[in-house]
Amino acid sequence: MKTTVLTDTINRNNRTAGSVDRVLSAQSFEEKRARLMLYEFFKSILFYPHENMVFAFRNSPAMENICWALQHLDINSNQSLENIHGYMISENDQESILEDLSIEYTRLFINSYEGIVAVPYESFYKSYDKNVMGEVTVAISQFYTSYGLELTREFTEPPDHIAVEMEFMAYLITKEIQTLDTSGDHLKTKFYLTGQRSFLKKHLSTWGDPFFTQIFKNTKNIFWREVAVMGNSFLKNEALWAEYAMEEVNFINSGVKK
Repeated sequence: MKTTVLTDTINRNNRTAGSVDRVLSAQSFEEKRARLMLYEFFKSILFYPHENMVFAFRNSPAMENICWALQHLDINSNQSLENIHGYMISENDQESILEDLSIEYTRLFINSYEGIVAVPYESFYKSYDKNVMGEVTVAISQFYTSYGLELTREFTEPPDHIAVEMEFMAYLITKEIQTLDTSGDHLKTKFYLTGQRSFLKKHLSTWGDPFFTQIFKNTKNIFWREVAVMGNSFLKNEALWAEYAMEEVNFINSGVKK
């Protein structure tokens, strides 16, 4: 379920990881791991549907991991997840499921006789004239650049696509965990932690609700309706996390190790 459109321009070959719980308490680590898992989940399903995604959701281990993450963060979306799994296994033919998902994805996010039903770009929700590729798009791109990232050449969507923003958050959480584990550099940890908080408050949390609400109101497809429910619940939980994340930043500033 891995789709990567952001590439690290600074540390492309630096991907080491070790025992994170040397530094983090078990509770803190599990929360970070659960958040990361859900960002990876939404990143995967909000790109164009692909065979690996369908295969993963038709198999219990992947669904169990997402269920664990939801439960750990106290997000009450297990019924939605069960409905998604039920939909995925409703037909023996995996290709039929993929075709249905792709058709509805195109109708919702790319084009239909109604126009784009649920526009997947932040700039649409932020600009007065509902245009994309404006100031908001530039600001998003600059945010990525400040963390050493750029879009891959193969990816042709704007940088404020919902799936790219989900991937960016997953990247920041991954880097936060890695810096805690491999270097113990509190300044780097703070860098990635404050990046998550800032990006949520300035960008992802500000338009995720209307985006997922548009999906829910405009589709009869079980998969996409439940994705909308889960997405709204997850981003509301993330908005709460952003409020108390400053406590962790202040803890880091004090030089106290957790």
